Amino acid sequence: MMINMARRLMLATTLFLFLVAFSVSTFAQQSASEGMRIRGRVVDVNGAPVGGARLYYWISFVWDSSRNSLLRAPDDRIETQTDSNGFFLFDLSKRARSAFFLVGDEPLTRIGYLKVSTYRPKEIYTIRLTRAAHIKAVLESEEPGLENLTVQIGLRYPDERGILGYAITARYGLRTSTTSLPIDLVCPAGLDLVLELTAQRLLQPIRNNISALAPGEIMNLGRIEFQPVSGYELVGHVAPAFEIEEWIKGKPITLDKLRGKVVLLDFWGLWCGPCLQMFGQLVDLHSKYARDGLVIIGIHDSSEYKEALRDPKEKRFDLSRIPFRIAVDSAPAGVSSGGRMQGKTIADYNVSAFSGLVLINRDGEVESFGQKDLEKRINHLLYGKISSKYGRDPSIIEELSSKHSGLLLRALVCAGLILLCGVYVIVRLSKKALSDSPPA
Repeated sequence: MMINMARRLMLATTLFLFLVAFSVSTFAQQSASEGMRIRGRVVDVNGAPVGGARLYYWISFVWDSSRNSLLRAPDDRIETQTDSNGFFLFDLSKRARSAFFLVGDEPLTRIGYLKVSTYRPKEIYTIRLTRAAHIKAVLESEEPGLENLTVQIGLRYPDERGILGYAITARYGLRTSTTSLPIDLVCPAGLDLVLELTAQRLLQPIRNNISALAPGEIMNLGRIEFQPVSGYELVGHVAPAFEIEEWIKGKPITLDKLRGKVVLLDFWGLWCGPCLQMFGQLVDLHSKYARDGLVIIGIHDSSEYKEALRDPKEKRFDLSRIPFRIAVDSAPAGVSSGGRMQGKTIADYNVSAFSGLVLINRDGEVESFGQKDLEKRINHLLYGKISSKYGRDPSIIEELSSKHSGLLLRALVCAGLILLCGVYVIVRLSKKALSDSPPA
């Protein structure tokens, strides 16, 4: 009888391990299935084949600032090119479940695009090239200039709820400051576009939404002026002292007493929707870095909205959930209550946009304004490098989760059910074996 029980247990264990291995191998095979053959044909507006057309993967083209023109991508960005009959064939591997390609002839006078999805593995694609459209503009800035200028054209896919994919990137990397720069960007027709302009960190980024252009159409945006980030004149200088009317939460403090700490000031108002949304990020930063020397202080403007901070019925802002100091700025001279975005401290810091984030280093000097790279800068000021709290190399499970979250979840659920079934079978067999065994 014991031999029969052992055989049954061995059979159940073998079956269980086989099912687990099958589940894992199925997951691995499906994960690897995103590598597949992509085939199609490139034609012109009349349906004639276009030989020698090139398929560029995603952020593909580069800008030649010396010629003020868009150049084709380096060879390592060319996925493939068509034969004399316009056909192309390549393996889509190590990509996401969808991939975007720009398609163009050699001089880039005709451009199209290819949107590939691994959910349609047998589809044969047809790309029709049309005359390239152009976006022209003159970028201007009075101070401090257009250094480190980056121009990006994003494409909104018509079938994916406006998902943005960057297709053309131009990094100027200017060594000398200039106050005016003309641009002429080549872009595909028939897609909604987003033009994003970013200069050095002291200038506000610019974003322009552009409706789909017709083939060969030229969109002239005229003069686009960069505005300085509020308070940029203070960067590198000692931060001005506070002029606080009232400390709503936390004990009063001065910047002199905070020397040696990294201080993040958040100038805000209850009337400002983005300011209220920012508090979630600020709470996260406090929980991660407060023990290591980060001090966050929220300074409300002197407008009448400050009265609501003391109102327990105020629903827009829950003061009890804020773990750092909250203060109200003093009103401008000669008035009892200022308007929106007004206050003595706000004026001293020259803050012209809310939410106004000001980062101050351990020496009491203004390090930066704005949200861009905020946590990275905090890391550098606290640790002298990017710490593990900011980012780390993902584990294998994390990589699989990020790329195949749905598939991985199904595999884990399946494996869990198999495990429960296996345990149940083993327990049942064990009980049966014990009940069948003769008494001692």
